[in-house]
Amino acid sequence: MLCGGHSRRMGKDKAWLPLAGQTLLQRTVDRLANVADPIVVVRASHQQLPPMPRSVRVTSDDVPDQGPLRGFQAGLAAVADDCDLVFLIGCDAPLLRPEFVRLLRSRVGEHQAAVVRDGQRFHPLGAIYRCDVDAVIGRLLHEGKRRLQDLVAALDCLVLRPEDFAAADPHLASLRSINTPDEYQRLLDEAETT
Repeated sequence: MLCGGHSRRMGKDKAWLPLAGQTLLQRTVDRLANVADPIVVVRASHQQLPPMPRSVRVTSDDVPDQGPLRGFQAGLAAVADDCDLVFLIGCDAPLLRPEFVRLLRSRVGEHQAAVVRDGQRFHPLGAIYRCDVDAVIGRLLHEGKRRLQDLVAALDCLVLRPEDFAAADPHLASLRSINTPDEYQRLLDEAETT
């Protein structure tokens, strides 16, 4: 789980934003705990995080300003000996549904990744990757590429469409990230009405 970004659009660290008695990070970890073990949180060097269960591994991306691809590489290093597949998500996905993750995992097959394409946009967060993509990440970083979209373009990906999630997550709430104060306020307003 990536949480070391600058949160420039939000103006404050999204990991600490409160929602229904938890922070966004805590809520996303809780949702992921139903389908992933181990859970790894990648923070920026010296970033303080809200309290989390002891089972959560925290690692740091100690190379500043290298983008999410470098953070993903740090997370992969933390689980290199433990798993073949990882689910990558940001800390600001408090509506994540375990069924969404299970569906991706069940469909990845022999592909290097399983990603959702919604219209013309791929969602590199909220995707399943094989752990051996670390070699591809290393090459991309060496080439100066830092975006997760660059990784998706370089891999053999199974592409799923919104209709593939009709039963598991019909509105693709799992892919909804909270990036701006307006998006956060809408989330809070929705939480009050449910």
